Amino acid sequence: MTSTPDTFPDLILLALLVASGYTDIRYHKIFNALTLPALALGLILNTAFFGLAGARSSGVGFLVGFGVFFLIYLWGGIGGGDVKLVGAVGAIAGYPFIVPAIFYSILIGGAMALIELVWQKRLIRSLKNIFITVFTFFIPKTTTIPLDPAESLKVPYGFAIAAGTLWAWVESHFFNRFLIL
Repeated sequence: MTSTPDTFPDLILLALLVASGYTDIRYHKIFNALTLPALALGLILNTAFFGLAGARSSGVGFLVGFGVFFLIYLWGGIGGGDVKLVGAVGAIAGYPFIVPAIFYSILIGGAMALIELVWQKRLIRSLKNIFITVFTFFIPKTTTIPLDPAESLKVPYGFAIAAGTLWAWVESHFFNRFLIL
């Protein structure tokens, strides 16, 4: 196997995906000890290997990944480890790679949540709660119904991020394109 500058970020990305997917399934946590060094390595390696263009791609990838998932975090949809994981993926793989990685991660996470809701026989109740929450948000002078965090569905979203990013990685490396772009 010939070593190229692309190989190092790819190895770091794949190791990060395997480790974070495992820890999220096993411990329901994505550790800072995984995400923060990976983020720093992504920025450093992309800058070292590809100069200013690498630094720009890595920085924009981090900002896009972190920013999109931070908004989801603010709505209570995911944990902080998930946000840092997507930021690290963006820093390692850069922009525009992060766009399909986010898309596929959200697609897989949504499918996982839907399957879990059907499995637990909570789909209708959850759809009703979503409707009421959206309705009370957009209609003035209506009373909001607080959601009980203890009742919230727990999906290992780090696994969805790992699977979605891996999907985008395989597509970009073996098919030399992204299906959604």
